[in-house]
Amino acid sequence: MSATIKTTACAALLACGFAATPALSESPALTFALGYNDSGSTEAFIGWRGAPLRYGFQPIVGASLSTDAEGWVGAGVAYTWRAAQNPAFVRLGFMPGLYRQGRGKDLGGLLEFRSSLEVGMQMRGGGELALGIAHRSNAGIYRPNPGLNTVYLGYSIALN
Repeated sequence: MSATIKTTACAALLACGFAATPALSESPALTFALGYNDSGSTEAFIGWRGAPLRYGFQPIVGASLSTDAEGWVGAGVAYTWRAAQNPAFVRLGFMPGLYRQGRGKDLGGLLEFRSSLEVGMQMRGGGELALGIAHRSNAGIYRPNPGLNTVYLGYSIALN
């Protein structure tokens, strides 16, 4: 993903946040996800999403580890959009973080940015089931900058 596309995506995310009212129905949650990345390995992700802050943005922290010993840890923000009276949602996330190559893909350096898009449903009892895609790259800070994509299925457990 090019730096221009990332910049445009971040600007759109911010614009949506400023135009929307805070997502007060969002609650803190723990997320567990399992997916497959384009370096050919299975990847597990665990994350925490806090209560909405200003303009509905939620703080997020996450870490992943793959079967090729690729590791990543980061922190950033997420924004969740829900239609009124509908259990479906769309969530965007952005987290700068630190990457460990292991036996996986060379992403060019230590600092890598993870952007994600999830589409999901809120389940009875407050849990959420989501299908997502995450992209990690260094935004052109280092060479090479091949990026790493992961498709995943996640489940979030509300903490309140």
